[in-house]
Amino acid sequence: MDYWHVALRQSLEYLLARYPGDALRVWPGRPSGVILPSKDKGRIATMVSPHPADFYLWTGRGYKLRAENPGQGGFYHPLIDPRNIPDQSPIHSVKAYGSAIALIYGKDTDAYRAAYDDVAANGDPLESAGFDLYAYDGGIYYLGANCEPPAPNDADLRVFLNFYPVNHADLPADSRERGFENRDFWFNERAAFFDGKCVTRQPLPDYAIARVRTGHNATVGGGDGWRVDIDLAGRAAARAVYEGIVAGDYGQ
Repeated sequence: MDYWHVALRQSLEYLLARYPGDALRVWPGRPSGVILPSKDKGRIATMVSPHPADFYLWTGRGYKLRAENPGQGGFYHPLIDPRNIPDQSPIHSVKAYGSAIALIYGKDTDAYRAAYDDVAANGDPLESAGFDLYAYDGGIYYLGANCEPPAPNDADLRVFLNFYPVNHADLPADSRERGFENRDFWFNERAAFFDGKCVTRQPLPDYAIARVRTGHNATVGGGDGWRVDIDLAGRAAARAVYEGIVAGDYGQ
């Protein structure tokens, strides 16, 4: 009903009026040229994905609010639902002839904060090196205590994550030559930001993992960068020995 997204301007004008003086991070649902007065343009930062945004706009054409195929260009949300932006009620709608042609959704910060705390409290901590990495609920989570949303069009904000299998033959064909599978944490696409914190998730492969290597360079968070190797097989063996001793089974 809004082929050219005309209602996006009305949506932005509503946000500017409701939150005077604030800088607004907005995901418009799809690229669209919206002309605003110069006094307002500086208050709107258009995000290329929904996750750094504080508000999501939807006009009934373009991207769906909930992605059906997150691995094929859809948006991936790591917190409330591992694959989708959470369902929630719009905070405002623009209507024409009684029908909503544009909807505005606000980020559910309380739900994001609760999910972050859940991972921190119940996840298995893997390593700490200026960040926290946890194994939890079939995935590996990156929790950052001091985060800023990435620049709207910056495609290089990432933390790399390499999985080394116990059996080399288990790797996908395109990963066998280098010996590991690469699944990066992309902040501009997949991380959720709230209260200065960020969190993003990558699912664990369905094969046995010997170790994980992770780190970043100076493009993420500044500094000289870091690199961490996590020996999962060694950790599992040490834990088995520890649990045996606690249970009174000293073995040899």
